[in-house]
Amino acid sequence: MTDYFIGEIRLFAGDYAPVDFVVCDGRPLQINDYQALYSLIGTTYGGDGQTTFNVPDLRGRVAVGTGTGTSDSGALTPRSIGQIMGTEQVALTPTNTPSHSHAFNATNSPANSAEAAGPSATNIRTFGAFTKQGAVSGLYSTSSASKAVALNPGALVKAGGSGAPHNNMMRSCAINYIIAVQGLYPSQG
Repeated sequence: MTDYFIGEIRLFAGDYAPVDFVVCDGRPLQINDYQALYSLIGTTYGGDGQTTFNVPDLRGRVAVGTGTGTSDSGALTPRSIGQIMGTEQVALTPTNTPSHSHAFNATNSPANSAEAAGPSATNIRTFGAFTKQGAVSGLYSTSSASKAVALNPGALVKAGGSGAPHNNMMRSCAINYIIAVQGLYPSQG
């Protein structure tokens, strides 16, 4: 006697599916061969609904409960059965970074050269020194608030980074999800 329901999904550490199960790899099955399973999941996971239907494809994915869960901050995003979501890698854009500013220090004394060095050696990204030869006048005047000096912030602070996506995957262990294609037919309760 079996102790599993048709359509039940389990984790299995083997590299094959036991009798009465198939691996949840999105494969198409023939409706005529698996009518009971088809009556439960239909074409939720693919197939033409005439001769074939697909089992869920859980390769490289994590199963998530359906509906709208709750958290300390309120309702979670509603999830429908068969919905695919998420991504392995994410490329951050300026809108994804926290609001912040960079300090800019200047003096009002003339100099023969302007020289600045990049971040300290403990930082990951470093820049070499840059210099300007010749007389350099003060960057701002302390004599009157009405005197403005136009600065080009883009020339003073440059964007860093390469825009490459970062891995967005939690620590995981790959294991097979299997679905029962034979067994007890589940009754609604």
